Amino acid sequence: TCVRVVINARLHIDLPLYAIQDEAFTSLMQAEIARDLQKSLTMDAQIDLDEEVYRRLAGSEILLAHRTEGWIVSDPRVLQVWFENAVALYGQQIRRLSRVFKGLRDWRWAESDLGSIAIMGALVQARSAVREDFDSNRDDLAIVTLAREMSGRVLQAIENPAFPGQPECNLCKDWSPEFRQQVSAMWWEAAEAVESAIRDQVHKGLALNKVRAVFGDRLPTDESLVSLVGVAAVIRSEVPQPAPRPMVPRSKSG
Repeated sequence: TCVRVVINARLHIDLPLYAIQDEAFTSLMQAEIARDLQKSLTMDAQIDLDEEVYRRLAGSEILLAHRTEGWIVSDPRVLQVWFENAVALYGQQIRRLSRVFKGLRDWRWAESDLGSIAIMGALVQARSAVREDFDSNRDDLAIVTLAREMSGRVLQAIENPAFPGQPECNLCKDWSPEFRQQVSAMWWEAAEAVESAIRDQVHKGLALNKVRAVFGDRLPTDESLVSLVGVAAVIRSEVPQPAPRPMVPRSKSG
């Protein structure tokens, strides 16, 4: 449904083409914008619909260009509102983690059946299943927990947030069992790598190498971006104390 504009080996932009039906456009012109623009515009003039007008369109009036099916009814606002609600519920961390897992996908596969919406769906479903509060300043810990949860969930089904309760619209319904296992393994390996970087490394460079091995060389090697936390930080922050002298047992001469 999109035109892909390739910028370079690392960057691309996917552009969907949306339109509204003539009747909807005419109605909007008459009811919403003609009041302010009728003096300078005709009914066939090109205009930019403002946010209020866009929000008041009926879902059936928004069409998406499809290569084989022509114009199909598709309302992008459903997904937009769904994810905005997720951000409102879980904070900006969910948006950052979405980008992290999309970047992981891009590093692993140049072309993949794992779509961005499927990643977002799996992430939000995993977050809703984890009954704990995450530190908004510790995305690394959230990655460990949620990547493991996503790894298990992808072996079942990723519901399409635009069509809840409709299994025929699930975002992973066309995946082969082999690909499903690959996606599951990718998220599990990501959780293991980040946890190892947090728990098992006392050197910042080694911790970065652990994460870069899974997430790719898009991650910077700047050690100043890494904070020392956990057991290693506690040990290093302790002021050295002299050990107590051993007790000398009593003895008798002779």
